Amino acid sequence: MQKRCRDPVVVWRQRIFAGPAVAPSGNMPKQPEADVIARHLRDQQEGKREGNISVYSCPDCGGALWQLGNGRTLEFRCHLGHEWTGDTLIVAKSRVLEQAIMEAVRELKEKGMLLRQLATMLTPQSATTAALIEEADQHDEHSRLLQTHLLGGGEELPASISTTDRLMGEVVHEIRRPADD
Repeated sequence: MQKRCRDPVVVWRQRIFAGPAVAPSGNMPKQPEADVIARHLRDQQEGKREGNISVYSCPDCGGALWQLGNGRTLEFRCHLGHEWTGDTLIVAKSRVLEQAIMEAVRELKEKGMLLRQLATMLTPQSATTAALIEEADQHDEHSRLLQTHLLGGGEELPASISTTDRLMGEVVHEIRRPADD
């Protein structure tokens, strides 16, 4: 028989992190629903959702975007009226992604500092103090990894996050070029 841990921090962490990584209902989508979702995602990538709600969200308000463009022009609009072309939506998504990563770095650093601050209030040799400091160290490492690998360590953003104006200019030029070129 396993002995149950009485350390409240350990028990709390076990409760938080031991649950299944699924929706609160505990159900994963059944195969027919998963097939519908996969078809919608595939249709979006293939440009087959014109006049329908897209699978994208508005970078400004988070609302659903309707795909309105026809032919070689992608246009999107949300229910609040924010309008996007394909190229401006990509640049806006890049901005939102960069902001989210910066916020994650900041939150990890702040949480690490708070954990250390709480640790100073406890007995220096206690297991709880050690656990707080270990978790703070992990948050510091995670923030460092995000900052170095995803935010370029203060240099230019990696291409996977920042879609440059130059690249979007090339996309717009190619889309507007007559089809017989």
